[in-house]
Amino acid sequence: MTKKPARKKSRYPREWSWPNGAKIAVTLNMALESFVRASQVTLEKTSNKVDHFSLTYADYAYKAGAWRLLDLMDEFKIKGSVSTNGLTGERQPKVVRAFADFGCEIVGHGWAQDVLAKDDDPETELAEMRKVTSILTDVAGTRPVGWVSQGSAGSTNTLDFLKSEGYLWSGDDMSDDLPFLKQTKHGPIVIMPHKLESAARGAELAAKAGIPVVSLLRFGPGGDVEAVESGVAGGVTEALVEAPNGRQLFHFPFAEPHNLDNALAAVAAGAALGTPLAEMADRAANIGFSRFRGERLEMGDGIVLVNDCYNANPVSMRAALDHLASIGSGRRIAVLGEMAELGSGAPDYHREIGERSRDLAISLLIGVGAPARDYAPDELVATPLEAAELLAAQLEPGDTVLVKGSRSAGLEAVAEALEELVDG
Repeated sequence: MTKKPARKKSRYPREWSWPNGAKIAVTLNMALESFVRASQVTLEKTSNKVDHFSLTYADYAYKAGAWRLLDLMDEFKIKGSVSTNGLTGERQPKVVRAFADFGCEIVGHGWAQDVLAKDDDPETELAEMRKVTSILTDVAGTRPVGWVSQGSAGSTNTLDFLKSEGYLWSGDDMSDDLPFLKQTKHGPIVIMPHKLESAARGAELAAKAGIPVVSLLRFGPGGDVEAVESGVAGGVTEALVEAPNGRQLFHFPFAEPHNLDNALAAVAAGAALGTPLAEMADRAANIGFSRFRGERLEMGDGIVLVNDCYNANPVSMRAALDHLASIGSGRRIAVLGEMAELGSGAPDYHREIGERSRDLAISLLIGVGAPARDYAPDELVATPLEAAELLAAQLEPGDTVLVKGSRSAGLEAVAEALEELVDG
């Protein structure tokens, strides 16, 4: 019987093995991408024209491809990472949230797939990175900790910005088979090449470099931190919150369901840092909001004005309308300004919000400014003052009014003028 010859020592400079002695590992990396002018599939060669046919290549993901992938992953009990443009989070929040709720990692992927970062414009790149982070955090319910630039084509500043913004890893490097550390101006960051051993190897490297290792902690219904019971009375939300470190009754000084989601996110962060639930519950009564964020103004005759005009996007606008539909005993009136910075999809997003208000049986929808015409409002006025004057003439006892729009719409003037008109 011949003896099998010993395997020669590999010339590869690092020793490694798969976890649990496995012989092979497979990673699943997907992309949810949005484009401004054209996708990768284009028949239009002129650079100054939008290729509308090409853009439908990306639309397929949101209409069919994403849902087919989710079905397959569910069937085979696998999960993956999803590189997601900020524009995708803004245009298709339901799809992004579906992947996040399934347990996939949502990875920052720049703003739009055909708008690349430039070496000579660091201010724009950093601003877009922060915008992407904010949108994906709001939509997915958890902050992204990984980033892969569009086409992995980051700028000379990208890694420095990622590290300074709290990201743990980047995929903008194909120079190795295994994760490795790369120095930035703000310390080391983990590089996760597209050919990965496992996320565990990246976590191991991060720990060795003193970078905090983050585990996924989900919040909301079915998550690691959730309100198993909740109710609202007298403007206070009472919620029994369950987390990995126990159960605790909280009393939050707000009535809106979407603010309960925000509070659960804060509880999840505290739980991750080891803060006792009882300590967080004691502090919950001190929660406060800045001006124009859901301010409740009593105007006499049972009229209530919800002044929520600090800012607006499709997600927050839907949440505000849902809350409006759930409160008050009289008519519900919505005064809506434009949702700014939505790009070429702005008309569609405004139409969706208008449809949402009608589905909720909002009694009167007043649009303010030209972009608000896409809400198909019952009344359209040009300025906040005109909206206030129209409201003052039509208000009835017991009405509840929502005022909401982007900061650029200046709708804080509606409440100010309305109070003077009603009191006068």
